[in-house]
Amino acid sequence: MLRALETSRRHFGGILVQRLFPLLFILLFLPLFSITTALAAQTTLAWDPPVNPDGTPFTGVAGYNLYFGTASGTYTRSINTGNVTSYTISNLNDGTTYYFVVTDYDYAGNESGFSNEVSKTFPAATAPPVPASYQITATAGNGGTITPQGNVSVNQASNQISTIKTVTAPQGTSVSFTVTANQGYQLSNVTVDGISAGKITSYTFSNLNSNHSIAASFTTTASTTSPKGDVDSDGVISLADALTTLRSVTNNTQLTVDQRTRADVWPLDASGKPLGDSSVNLNDALLILRRAVGLVTW
Repeated sequence: MLRALETSRRHFGGILVQRLFPLLFILLFLPLFSITTALAAQTTLAWDPPVNPDGTPFTGVAGYNLYFGTASGTYTRSINTGNVTSYTISNLNDGTTYYFVVTDYDYAGNESGFSNEVSKTFPAATAPPVPASYQITATAGNGGTITPQGNVSVNQASNQISTIKTVTAPQGTSVSFTVTANQGYQLSNVTVDGISAGKITSYTFSNLNSNHSIAASFTTTASTTSPKGDVDSDGVISLADALTTLRSVTNNTQLTVDQRTRADVWPLDASGKPLGDSSVNLNDALLILRRAVGLVTW
């Protein structure tokens, strides 16, 4: 059985408590936390064994019971610790305050009253911050590809003149790209963040900490055998060639590099041969139309 209340008062954990036998306190051990489970906290409690009125140890204690709960004075759980004066309780909830008391019992099963109450608050678990990620926009013109390497995610979109890949990678990582020309084409130029890097076939963005861009352009290596005005390259200058050129002007339909070369016929030189002005416009479409119906020849 526990003995009388001691009239002295002591400080534990910065809290002034009236000492009962046994006196319960929380050891100054750091509680353990885990972000992977809600039942992750633990704490170690210790208490003084009861003593006789003359201060000598009371030898009739058979063991101790720990009681605890989430409201002061209300203890919904209990643990028989055996005859020890400290105990570690695990599987406590993060983000919760617990209140603890201890009792002793003798060999006849008689149990003392509660000790003083102590409490412990466990902070809420927080997930680690998600690492920042950045995007690299890789654009390959007609005639070749840009391919990213490494642990990245890629979204791809295409139009008539280029393939655009949006590459996402974590902050601090490095992402490499290889530039490859298709058969019949050659690399013309690569730009990195808008600045020309020349005819490089690979590039690495190291230690990513911002968004970037890389773009490659390509030109054909095949000679132009079709005559000027034969936009469709079918060996005949026809209404279809005039319509293809007109659509590129009015509907913004993109021509390939070779098609633009063959469609650029205006103006004619002094001998009546297509001279071109390095652009494709309505004048070219009309001149190809006149050639197709026989109003002009070259």
